[in-house]
Amino acid sequence: MNEFSDYRPFRVFYAMVLYNLGEHGKAMQGLLMELAETTSDLPIKDYSSSIQYYADKLDQIEA
Repeated sequence: MNEFSDYRPFRVFYAMVLYNLGEHGKAMQGLLMELAETTSDLPIKDYSSSIQYYADKLDQIEA
């Protein structure tokens, strides 16, 4: 991953590794960031900045 840090498929596989290691939040964060940065789906693109903002805040609960 260090040598090919821009190769996106490695990031997706890394998210799967994190999931298998019980790092579900980090795995989800990685996948959400990849989705937000690479999608061609227009409705998802409309929410890209929000998806990226909340990607590392999934476990936070606002009162």
